[in-house]
Amino acid sequence: MRKLQVPMTIATVVLAGAAMLAISADNANSEQGKVVVSSAYGFEWQITPLADAEQAFDCVLKVRDLRTNEIMAQPRLRSRWGEEAQITQGDKDTGDGLVVTVVVDESGRTAQYRAELMEAGHLVAVHAATVTLAE
Repeated sequence: MRKLQVPMTIATVVLAGAAMLAISADNANSEQGKVVVSSAYGFEWQITPLADAEQAFDCVLKVRDLRTNEIMAQPRLRSRWGEEAQITQGDKDTGDGLVVTVVVDESGRTAQYRAELMEAGHLVAVHAATVTLAE
């Protein structure tokens, strides 16, 4: 393999996001308008150039339970610029899972990513963005 020759525009990008979903009001058992938060997740992204391949990237995503601080999943994706990378993790029996997609554009300057978290077959969190990679 050829050594990675990356312009400084790709350095490293570390992005963090948090999602608090599955918010519902249970009026039968609580005061009207009381909000119950049943899930809270953090998504920590790190997208960096691959050291051993030209025009390629490495992406690590940590999905964290914000209540316990436990890392629930930590997938790693690798691909060339301009090619989408996707990974699916989960348990078909329980309906729990994670689908992660990331692509760095052909110039190596912009990344698009999306993570979808499922619990018991229901979508409970989505974290998606398009970002410019740091110089």
